[in-house]
Amino acid sequence: MGKHEKGSGVGTLTVMLVVVFITVIVFTVKMIRIYEQYQAIPDTLVTEFYRAFTGECGFMGAIQVAKVFVQARKKKSARQSDDTNIDAGNDGI
Repeated sequence: MGKHEKGSGVGTLTVMLVVVFITVIVFTVKMIRIYEQYQAIPDTLVTEFYRAFTGECGFMGAIQVAKVFVQARKKKSARQSDDTNIDAGNDGI
């Protein structure tokens, strides 16, 4: 298997987001069932579970924001180099 071309397939962050979403749904359903059975839930487990996934989603958001900034910078740089090439080509006319 070779490297994927840019823009092809599903990104890692998208896969992670789906995994996090499914995990949170499954965990929530399980905690509801535990509550129905025992009339109590492990509060510390619930708190730490949601804290961990909040942190994970925060990191994924930061990565996505960084990607957007890098892409914007690359586009700006490419536009500036294109403008420079056009200006240099028109000097001889």
